[in-house]
Amino acid sequence: MIVSERNLDFIEDDVDLSFRVGPKPDSGLTLTKLATYRHVLVASPTYIAEHGVPDHPDKLPEHALIGFGFWQKPEVSWSLSRKNEERVIRFTPEIGINDYAAMQSAIKAGLGIGELPSILCQDALAKRALVEVLSDWTFPEIDLHAMHTGKENQSRIARLFLEACISRIRPQLRQFS
Repeated sequence: MIVSERNLDFIEDDVDLSFRVGPKPDSGLTLTKLATYRHVLVASPTYIAEHGVPDHPDKLPEHALIGFGFWQKPEVSWSLSRKNEERVIRFTPEIGINDYAAMQSAIKAGLGIGELPSILCQDALAKRALVEVLSDWTFPEIDLHAMHTGKENQSRIARLFLEACISRIRPQLRQFS
């Protein structure tokens, strides 16, 4: 398994299957759509008890914000919409992390408000380890695809793994949509 922010070359990097987030890339590879989801703003109940809840996106910069980012590009932006209203919040996060599992741990620890993919934090939300913030404001929808060389060129193990991903992800998303 390779975890990378860069686009991998299936031949050169010896990759059987890749997960891509966002719009379909121009590629000769086969794409299997796994899910469409949104990110959500979340905080821990501890953070909310200590700092309160912003009542509008414009109030977010008054809070400790945890953003997905890199040290080379410290600024983060969140695009939120509600009915006919849109807001883009640009900020330098208190904590910038380029891994959503680590972001979720930091948010659960009460270090601030952050945005997480709903498919990664739905269990924590259901268990009330995280609380959604500004739930009437939404992020844009995002597509998750599996990219592969096609069934005729795919190894048996890669095909079985893809089938397992499809059978696990799709029903789970329906449960929390």
